[in-house]
Amino acid sequence: MSGKWHSVLMRACFAITVGFAAVPAPAQVARVFLSGTGDDANDCSNAATPCRSLQGAVNQCPVNGEVIIMTSGGFGAANITKSLTINAPAGIVAFDARTITVNIGATDKVIIRGLSMNGSVFGDSIGISFNNLGTLVVENSVIGGFGNGILQSGGGSNLVVKNCDIRRNLSGIVGGPGTTPIPR
Repeated sequence: MSGKWHSVLMRACFAITVGFAAVPAPAQVARVFLSGTGDDANDCSNAATPCRSLQGAVNQCPVNGEVIIMTSGGFGAANITKSLTINAPAGIVAFDARTITVNIGATDKVIIRGLSMNGSVFGDSIGISFNNLGTLVVENSVIGGFGNGILQSGGGSNLVVKNCDIRRNLSGIVGGPGTTPIPR
């Protein structure tokens, strides 16, 4: 009997071991959180441990992930090089007075939603600089006080501007060679 039970036990242990080995590794966090009281040293993966700067949140955000702005505040400049969404929900004043630069590939898409940008604070000449290919969607945002509110310099890129107030810039939306920005 003990030989039979030993064999059954060994098979069960083997099945459990194989079962654990077949479990996929957890996916990277789909959302990161941003708050004026956060810290970029945090992992930013939940509301209790948010990032402090927009660049810190962008760095921690996975491809196709979302940066959720939790509190009103100023969050600084950012250089975005991958598909992601920046979302400031209604009622949050996500203030940014520095340039947001978007350098993405042809199949990438960046969505910026709900920001309030004022370039007159630091004197940055561009609000959003969209330099390469891909698609940039700017929604429900205010962009003012810059030399160029949005500068699209990448030929073949797609710029979509929806429900935005682009005001008091020297130029609101500037398209580079081969581009045709169409506000909606």
